[in-house]
Formats: sequence, structure tokens, C-alpha cells
Amino acid sequence: MDNDVDRSPWVLYRKENGKISFSEYTESGDINPGNIKILVEIEESELKAEFEKALQRQTNFKNRISALLKKTDIKNKERIAGLLTGMD
Repeated sequence: MDNDVDRSPWVLYRKENGKISFSEYTESGDINPGNIKILVEIEESELKAEFEKALQRQTNFKNRISALLKKTDIKNKERIAGLLTGMD
């Protein structure tokens, strides 16, 4: 049986001095820390703020779907809204 780990895609990250660095995409299972090339570097607080915005947008979307479903005779409205938005 083949080892799927060797063919899995990788993007590595490092947290250091309040910044998060992301490496280039690689499919190599043989990762040498000395050869990792940084593709993107971002302030940890800025990344966290963007994730919080995305979560808020997703929550708002779920609430809009829930409101639409409440106007119908569909059962399990909240569960359906959660499944449609990935928030279940």
C-alpha cells in the first residue's frame, strides 16, 4: 500500500514575534526546514481579525437562511441552516 503522507499537499506556518509566516505549497513528504521558502507573512492580530470577520459573515448568512426557512413548513430549520453554511 502506498504511503499517502508522501503525496499529501503541505503548507507550513511559523509563529514568531507576533507574525505568522506561510510557506509555499509543496507535495514533498521530505521537508527540510532549511529549504522552506516563505511566501506570505502577516501580523497575527491582523489574521485573527480577518478570521473573526469571516466567522461573523458566516453567522450572518446562517441567520438569513434561518429567517427564510422560518417562512416555510420545513422541519429542522436550524439544522438545515447550519448544514448549508457549514456551521452545524
